[in-house]
Amino acid sequence: MKISKLFFLLLLICGTSQAQISITITQPPPNRFYIEDLWKIKIMNGSTTNKTIYLKGLITEAVKGTVITATTKSFVVAPGINSLTAAQLGSIDVAYNDGKIKDIIKNTGGLPSGKYQVCVSAYEDATNTFLASDCLDRTIENITPPTLIAPMHQSLVDNKIPVFSWVPSTTNNFRNFSYALKIVEIIPGQSAYDAFASNPLFYDKSSIPVNIYQYPVSARDFNNKTSYAWKVEVVENNIVISSSDIYKFTYSDKSDTSYKKMTGRIKGSNEFKNSRFFTNDNSLQFLGAASNPPVKTRLFSGNMKIASQFSNKSGLNQRMPPGYGRLELNPKLTLGAFPFTMNALLSSLPVTNTQNINNVSFNFEQEEFLENVKAQENKSGLERFISNFRRIGVGTTYPEYSDLTVTGVPVTGTNLEFEPGLILLGITGINTQKSVVDDQNNLTALDRNFVAGRIGVGTFESSHFLFTYLNGWENENTSRVNTYAISPAKNYMLGVNGKLSFLENSLNLEAEANGSLFTRDKNAPEIETSAVPDLVKNLFNINISSSFDYSFGVKASYDINQSGTKISGAVKYIGPGYKTFGNPDLVSDRILIDGKIEQSLWNNKISLSAFVRNSKDNLIDWKTSTTQLTSFGFSASVRPEKLPYFSISYSPFKQKNDVANDTLKIDNDIASFSANTGYNFKAGNIYYFTGINFNNQNATSFKGLADYKVNSLYVTENVSFLIPLSFSGTFGYTGSEYLGLSDKIYSYDFSTSYTFFDNFANTLGVSYNTGNTDKRTSLYLQSVFPVFDLVKFDLRAEQSFITLVNDSRNEFIFRANLSKNF
Repeated sequence: MKISKLFFLLLLICGTSQAQISITITQPPPNRFYIEDLWKIKIMNGSTTNKTIYLKGLITEAVKGTVITATTKSFVVAPGINSLTAAQLGSIDVAYNDGKIKDIIKNTGGLPSGKYQVCVSAYEDATNTFLASDCLDRTIENITPPTLIAPMHQSLVDNKIPVFSWVPSTTNNFRNFSYALKIVEIIPGQSAYDAFASNPLFYDKSSIPVNIYQYPVSARDFNNKTSYAWKVEVVENNIVISSSDIYKFTYSDKSDTSYKKMTGRIKGSNEFKNSRFFTNDNSLQFLGAASNPPVKTRLFSGNMKIASQFSNKSGLNQRMPPGYGRLELNPKLTLGAFPFTMNALLSSLPVTNTQNINNVSFNFEQEEFLENVKAQENKSGLERFISNFRRIGVGTTYPEYSDLTVTGVPVTGTNLEFEPGLILLGITGINTQKSVVDDQNNLTALDRNFVAGRIGVGTFESSHFLFTYLNGWENENTSRVNTYAISPAKNYMLGVNGKLSFLENSLNLEAEANGSLFTRDKNAPEIETSAVPDLVKNLFNINISSSFDYSFGVKASYDINQSGTKISGAVKYIGPGYKTFGNPDLVSDRILIDGKIEQSLWNNKISLSAFVRNSKDNLIDWKTSTTQLTSFGFSASVRPEKLPYFSISYSPFKQKNDVANDTLKIDNDIASFSANTGYNFKAGNIYYFTGINFNNQNATSFKGLADYKVNSLYVTENVSFLIPLSFSGTFGYTGSEYLGLSDKIYSYDFSTSYTFFDNFANTLGVSYNTGNTDKRTSLYLQSVFPVFDLVKFDLRAEQSFITLVNDSRNEFIFRANLSKNF
C-alpha cells in the first residue's frame, strides 16, 4: 500500500513538473519554413523557479518520415514567458536523415516542396524527462514565378489602355492564388528597383484570376513621355509568395498633335521606326525625357524642372496622392576642363511605407572631361591623375557591376572606379535601404548597408580580369513593433569576371562566376558542424540560418559593321539560393539560354531580327516539377523613303512541366503577333500621316484555365498645315476573352493643336472610351510656352467623367510643369 502511494506521488510530481512548462511555435509566413524557424518559439515556465531544459526539434515528411532532428544545448528558462535568444540556445546539433534535403537546405535554407509536421519538445536536462511539446503542419510548395510578356522590357507603348500579359506561375494550388499587378512611375534618374522601393504605386490591382489584365478605361491615364515599371506578384491569403522580374516601358501618346511632334513626322523622324517586339534605341530615347537636356556653357550650366499635379481625387486603384510636386535640379560647374554635376530630387510625395524618394548626388563627368583635354598636348599632373578615374560619384548613385552582382540599387555614399594603367579598382557603399515603419507603427524594412568593390587588370569596357566582393549587413531596429518578424540579414558575395575583346571591340567574349553566402538572421543560433572550420564560421558569422549558392554567366557578341549584322548569345545560371544585396529583386532558380541576331539592309531601311530563348527551373529538384519556358520570335520592318513603312513581329511561348499526372500537368501555349504600318505624305500644302496598328495575343492551356484571346486595332490620322495647325483622330478597338467572359472596348480620340507666335503651343482634345462596364469621357487643354528667356511652362487641365457599374465619378487634374535651361 505504501509502495502504491509513493508511486502515485511520483507520477503527480512528474505531471506537475510537465504542466509547468509549455511551448508555442511561432507561425512563419505561409508556404515557407526555414531551418531556423524551429527555434522561433515561446516557452512558458509556470513555476516560480528557474528550469534547466533542452529542446529537440523534429521535422517529419509525409512520405519519408523523420528527415531532420535538431537538438539544442541545455539552457535556463526563467519563470514566465520566454522568447529564446541565440545566446540561450548556443550551438545547434542538426542531424539529417535525408541527404537530398540536407543539400537543399545548404543551398536555400528552406524545405523542398512537400507536406511536413514540425514538432519541438522540451526535456528536463538532468533526467531527460519529457516536459512539453508543440507541433504544426506545413505544406510547402516552391513555385515558379510568372514571366512577363507584354508590354516588353524597355518598349514604347502608345495605347492608352494597354493589355498586360504574362506566362502563368506554376503551382499545384493554381486555383487558390491570384495575381497582383503593380505599376509605378519612374522619376528621371531613378532605376526601376528604386522606383518600386521609393514611389507610391501609380496603379495597384489585386485579385486578378488569370495571366492577363486589360488596363481599364476608368483608370488614370499614363503621362505622356513618361517611363513606368511594372511587375506581377503571386498572392495567396494576402501574402506575396512569388514575384516576377521588373519590366520598364515608356508611354508616348499617339494622339499628340503638338507642332514639334507633327513637324518631326513631316521630316520623317525615327518615330516611324517603331518595331515594338525588340528593344531598340528608339524606345530608349524617351527614357527620362521629362528632364530637358542641359545647355552647355563653359562655367555654369544645367537644367531644372518643377513638376506638380493638383486633382480632386486619386485615380482608381492608385496609391499616389491627388496632389504632389517635385523639383529636379541638375546644375553643372565646369572649372577649366573639369566638369562637375549635381543631380537633386526633392518631392512632396509621402515616404510612409517606402524608402526616401528625395536624394542628391555629385558626379564627375569623365567622358566630357576626356573630350575637353583630348586636344591638349601638355596635360597638367592633376588632369593626368583625374583622367584615370572612370567614375566619381558622391551621394545617391546607382553603381553597375553586373546583373548577378550589383545593379539598379540606390547607394547613398560613394561610387568610385579607377583605371591607372592596367590596374582596375572600384568601390561603392554604403547605405542602400533605410528602416521603414508603416502607418500602424509596424517595422516593414530594416536599415541595409553594403560595401562592394572590384579589383583587377585591363579596362572596364574592354578586355579585363577582375574580382568582385560585397559585404552587406542589416541593422536591427528594436524601437518599433516587429509584427512581421523581420530578421537582420547578412550577405557576403565573391565573384570573378573576365572579358576578351577583339577586332576593335567588335567581338566580345565575357564570363563571370559568383558565390553568395546569405545569412537570413544574423542573430540565429550557431550550428555544430565539422564541414565548416571554426575559423571560417567566425570570420563570416555562419549560423543555422546561413546558406550558400552560386551563379555564373557566359555571353558573346559579334558586330559586323560592314554588313550591318549583330549576333549575340548568353547562358546564365542562378542557383535557387543565390541572393545578393546588390540586386535584391533577382529571380533565382533558373538557367537561361538566349540567342539573337539582327540584320540591317538597304542603308538601314530594312531591319530583320530573330531570337530564341529557353529557361528551366528546379535546378536542385526542390519543387514538385521542373518547368521549361521556350520562346522564339522574329521581327521585320521596312522604312522606305516616300512610301509607307511596315513592321511585323511574331513570338510564341511554350510552357511545360515534367509531370505525367493530368491533375498537375502544365502545358501552356501563348502567341503574340503585331503588325504596324504608316504613311506620311503631302497633298497640296497639307501633310498627312495615317497609322494602323494591330495586335493579337492568343493563349491555350491544358485544362483551359489559362486560356485567353485579345485582339486590338488602332487607326490614327494626323493632318498638319504649313501654318502651325494640326488635327489628330484615333479610333481603337480591343476585344478580350478569358474564363468564359468577354469584353469589348472602343476608343475615340480627337485633338487639335495650334502654335501662336512660333512658341505658344496649344492643344485641345476630347476622348471617349467605352467598355462592357466602364465608360470615360475626357476633355483636355494643354499649353506650352516660354516666359521671355526665363522659364518654360507646360500646363495641362483635364476633366474626366467616369461611369462604373454601380457608381460614377468626376476627376479633375491640373498639371503644371516649369522648366529652365541655364
